[in-house]
Amino acid sequence: MAAPVLLPEQFRGVQATLAQLPAAYRAFVEELRVTPSGQLALTLYREHRPVPASAPAYHPTSTTPQHIIPYYGSRVVATLTSASVQRCVFNWLRKHKPVVVIGKRAIVTRAVDVKQTLARDTEFTIAEINAPNMLRLNGPFFLGMDRSPQYSHEQSTLRRVIKPDEAALIRRVARKHCDDMIQAALPIGRIDVVSQLARPVARRFITDYLGVPGPDEVTMMRWLRALFHDLFLNLSNERSIQVTAEQAFHELGPYLLTLIEQRRELLKQGQVFDDFLSRLVQGQLTGQNDFDDDAIRRNISGLIVGALDTTSMASTLIIEQMLAKPDVMQRAKQVIDDEQKFLHLCFDVFRFNTMAAAMRRYCKQGAVIAGVKIPPDTELFISTASAMFDESAWPDPYTVRDDRPLDDYLHFGDGMHRCFGEYINRIQIPIIVAGVLRLDTLKPCSRLLYDGPFPDQYVLSFDVPG
Repeated sequence: MAAPVLLPEQFRGVQATLAQLPAAYRAFVEELRVTPSGQLALTLYREHRPVPASAPAYHPTSTTPQHIIPYYGSRVVATLTSASVQRCVFNWLRKHKPVVVIGKRAIVTRAVDVKQTLARDTEFTIAEINAPNMLRLNGPFFLGMDRSPQYSHEQSTLRRVIKPDEAALIRRVARKHCDDMIQAALPIGRIDVVSQLARPVARRFITDYLGVPGPDEVTMMRWLRALFHDLFLNLSNERSIQVTAEQAFHELGPYLLTLIEQRRELLKQGQVFDDFLSRLVQGQLTGQNDFDDDAIRRNISGLIVGALDTTSMASTLIIEQMLAKPDVMQRAKQVIDDEQKFLHLCFDVFRFNTMAAAMRRYCKQGAVIAGVKIPPDTELFISTASAMFDESAWPDPYTVRDDRPLDDYLHFGDGMHRCFGEYINRIQIPIIVAGVLRLDTLKPCSRLLYDGPFPDQYVLSFDVPG
């Protein structure tokens, strides 16, 4: 707010220089600059708002407008890799070449083969895919482990922390924050589904349910997106993405260790907390688990990294698909108060643009899938997106239905590494989607824009309540 009358060099917006000002205005600025308040503001700009470096090249899949050539280039890439184009390719592959081997890579597309390949976790492993980045950024986490005593021990310890009646708590927390964000948008008649709803709701859920508030909301969202991007979506190991994630880890790790120590002291003093982190720390104090502080940090870090942008991405893509299918939107509005039917519709329409086209696995020794030999040291792309349109396993795949078994959906993977947070997202995602669908006369103000692989802006307008 002080920038227009102080004109700091580090201001990132558009402003005149001191030399361009009329004499009276220039004298006014110089007078304010030497006051204690002016000096404080200029010091803050100088020390905490450095002149920005030149903008880095944008992620090739981004559809967020930057300069005209990269923008239209990214639009071409986005179109060629869109869900509808992928469906056409996968349809052809399922019929003519359901398992394709190209050098040291293989693609699996039929539903039966996808399910069986993900179930064969001793032949098609995940450690070679996820463990290197996880060890570099976080330390061991079960999403980077194959079958082992450590995997069984750590995952079972985390699962014991979940209470039998957890659904009511999850529902209450998610609904409160969703309602708060919707209420804030009502007088305006517009809402950005990503930045004003899905990401903040998921972020605040991490505070209330997982027990990690972060130093502030913006910093936490920056940390978690940077880490998720490098851990799971940086397929080409782009160094700029790695550097950003490494910086985020160097900030997040010490923060979590300090938080664990502080939480333990508060628990010793008799304070009561009912969140995931506090239960882990309480179990440490009572001997119910043998996690040391670093084990708690590793595991809670892995959980929160997977809890933010996954929820935001899924909620946003489901809303986008419903708006693109007015008949589905109408059906969803009719069953919005029936949690199970609404959840089924959400997951079924999600097939048309799911979060990830494939799950990656590694074949170390060589194997056979559907009669096709997989050479040793082959990376597999197991297409869950293709499997959910396979007519042999998904009758009438191009129709959105509300009667398919929930466990058949592969949005969160399958087999021993099926997403740990799916239980939470079956509750949280429909609440976010329903919050938007309850608004009247929803209309997109623009296409869904991306920050690299992440949905980043999707502005909708609606009728302001009378």
